[in-house]
Amino acid sequence: MSTYTVERTEAKKAARIFEAMNDTEVAFVPRLMISSTETIDLDQTLASILREVAQNFSQGKAITVVPHETRLTTQEAADFIGVSRPTLIKMLDEYKIPFETIGRHRKIAFGDVQKLEGGMRASRRAHLDRLQRLSEESGEYESTLPNPLIR
Repeated sequence: MSTYTVERTEAKKAARIFEAMNDTEVAFVPRLMISSTETIDLDQTLASILREVAQNFSQGKAITVVPHETRLTTQEAADFIGVSRPTLIKMLDEYKIPFETIGRHRKIAFGDVQKLEGGMRASRRAHLDRLQRLSEESGEYESTLPNPLIR
């Protein structure tokens, strides 16, 4: 797991890269220059990764690269999900999330942490939709427009 931060001057370069990658008037084929005579065309997956990094860097945001096979500590997993460590530990037991114990420490696969976070997001969305429906039915909710802050 590696985290990369960006300086102000790098953010400006990243903004230029992001702008170039999104120029619809130019047929964009990302290439990596190996030497003055050799280049490699990047596939669409690598290009989209580079585009996302450039976009976030242009906004001054840091990027963390985490292989799915990475094992996180309970604190790292809790920070990723946005809950306390004791809450995460309860969730491990409650939702039967696989983890391994090394000595006294639990390690959780990043992919499993992502699944848990996605499930929590979907559950929140379903609960909010149900609450909105109940409020509309009772006449306490007037607007039927979707809230742009909730996806």
